[in-house]
Amino acid sequence: MQNLRYVELRHRGLIYVSGEDAKTFLQSLISNDMDQVDHDTGIYASFLTPQGKYLHDLFICEGGPGIAFQEHSQGSGSGQHYLIDADRAADLAKRLVMYKLRAKIEFTVLTDWRVLALFGADLYQAPGMRAVAGDCREIGPAGAGGRRLADPRCLHVGLRCYLPAACVDETVKALGAESGALADFDQSRICQGLPDGCRDIDPEKSTLLEYGFDRIGGISWTKGCYVGQEVTARMKYRNLGKKQLYVVDLEGTAPAKGTPITLAGVQVGDIRTSVPGVGLAMLRLDAIEQYQLKGGDFAAGATQVIPRVDAADDMSLSSTG
Repeated sequence: MQNLRYVELRHRGLIYVSGEDAKTFLQSLISNDMDQVDHDTGIYASFLTPQGKYLHDLFICEGGPGIAFQEHSQGSGSGQHYLIDADRAADLAKRLVMYKLRAKIEFTVLTDWRVLALFGADLYQAPGMRAVAGDCREIGPAGAGGRRLADPRCLHVGLRCYLPAACVDETVKALGAESGALADFDQSRICQGLPDGCRDIDPEKSTLLEYGFDRIGGISWTKGCYVGQEVTARMKYRNLGKKQLYVVDLEGTAPAKGTPITLAGVQVGDIRTSVPGVGLAMLRLDAIEQYQLKGGDFAAGATQVIPRVDAADDMSLSSTG
């Protein structure tokens, strides 16, 4: 393929979850609906504090009880088997154990596995690729247990690939993919308004609706209770949002994460991740309203910041739902 690249997402890790209570256990904890997950479909979700604050974002797909996972099963034998892609995977595993109680479920952080992003204009021209969000298939050598997941949030961002470290080189070579840079992947997801875990979201401080998790398919409003569900629902139905994530165009040097953004000399937000020309920014909704009514210039240091307000409105980015 002429335009197919990959990058290892070194800030992400994998947790193997197995046991006969695995599905019901996860269903009681995460923001999305585990009933959507099957052998061919994965989901995006979040794990929250009881107060509804963000802790981890998650990509979840079925793993398998086969050869590649036997050493991690610890005698679970039967039941469901899932792969969870998360940043700070060890921290997430510790938190999951706190909720385990008597559930028949086991967690293993797969330190010998890797998370890759596979992207590029030719991605869905490759043999066996399906342009369906959340589509999940095998990848890599037979029996290795590798899985590929079309990003459930947005097809344009590409695939997430989960592979044993020893199989990475062989797999990307077979695909004809060339090594890319994290900034290449970031540009793609930033332009779609997609946060990337704690690189953009503040753990134990942020709420899901501020980051558009409802827009990007990270919340089920019909599944019933989960940890933090009551606060999340209240924010939606009582219209309590005061700020939200925007895609912003940048005229000047890409600012560092956390750089304050001002409007008329008043701080109204800050930069999250950015690459030359475009970034993500958390901005107060009253500042956006002022900008729409009266104009003005947002700035992050010496860089001019231009929110894609119309695009955000079209995509229903508003944290008010």
